[in-house]
Amino acid sequence: MGFFCRYKNLLVFIVLTFCFASSLPAFETTQVVKGIVADKESRTPLAGANIVILNSMPLSGTTSDMNGKFRINVSLGRISLRITFLGYEDITIPDLLISSGKEVELYIEMREKVLRTQEVIVRADRQNRAGLNQMAAISTQTIRTEDALRFAGGYYDP
Repeated sequence: MGFFCRYKNLLVFIVLTFCFASSLPAFETTQVVKGIVADKESRTPLAGANIVILNSMPLSGTTSDMNGKFRINVSLGRISLRITFLGYEDITIPDLLISSGKEVELYIEMREKVLRTQEVIVRADRQNRAGLNQMAAISTQTIRTEDALRFAGGYYDP
């Protein structure tokens, strides 16, 4: 009983420290991946390119700003990035090593995607409605009341 009374304060301190430390979330070390996304031929920055970390739960990523620059915090270890932009070929960077010593800087050049498609034929379906005024020489068109309300200066004027 004498041992417990002597070191009572020390034991309470150790027990409270252990309980408090076990309730804290584990701090995850992160690092910054930053870079620029640009066009391969003209080297102009691409604003709005999507940068996604593959196999991350929940899925995380960012977009490039007006100068093509991006910045994202990632966990240490190996990650894979996918960079996409409308009208350009997707780029995947596999097994990018992220260490705690230095930020990772990337310069990503994207190549335009060329799509080959079939020819497109556009045909107008002309409605030959006779005008009500027989004295008009050219360009008479009969319109409905609903159509007249949609023209500028009509009731539903945009």
